[in-house]
Amino acid sequence: MKSKNQKAKSQERDAKLSSRSEEGRVERSERLRNLDTMGMPAGQQKKSTQSGLDGLPGVDNDALPAIHDDRLGSKTFVPNVALELYEIAAQQGDAQAQYSLGLCYHYGEGTLKDPFSAFKWFGQAAEGGHAEAQYSVGVYHQQGIGTEQNSENAFKWFEKAAIQNQAKAQHELGESFYHGRGVEKNRAMAKKWINKSYVNGNKRASESWDNYELWKY
Repeated sequence: MKSKNQKAKSQERDAKLSSRSEEGRVERSERLRNLDTMGMPAGQQKKSTQSGLDGLPGVDNDALPAIHDDRLGSKTFVPNVALELYEIAAQQGDAQAQYSLGLCYHYGEGTLKDPFSAFKWFGQAAEGGHAEAQYSVGVYHQQGIGTEQNSENAFKWFEKAAIQNQAKAQHELGESFYHGRGVEKNRAMAKKWINKSYVNGNKRASESWDNYELWKY
């Protein structure tokens, strides 16, 4: 049997381990909470070079948040640390982390580019109701990136995101109605959604409006 001193030491050791574990959990939670408020250093900025994916957010407009590694003692962008934290939260079902992890794989931030993994995490975030992820899944289906090309599925996800006022998805939904991609042609519906996209700040919508002369419908 353990002596009183042994029991006391054992309890003290367990308490320290529990405290460290809790401190680590709180630290990870705090750093994840701050991910979307940190800016990307100018030297780290870049855009997607993949054909047909210009509509996806780029790291130069804070779509892929930066994380500063406190261990370095300076505000240095450390994409592999961000990837690690995103993975922890994504595995726990956090839709924003799942979307951000998809962007990591899409752009090759902290890992090699992997459209299949990007599609997987975009898909999980989209199922959780994340509008940007729903738009991204639509783009992947439309272009056949990371999955088979499927206009019907693209239309479905564009519609889900558009209902949540995602401006680029509203534009793509209007384009789908105009060209009959994944849905029957309907110029009135094209007019409706492209107009909504413009109202929500998407400048490309005005080009479609003029080119298709949608005021006629």
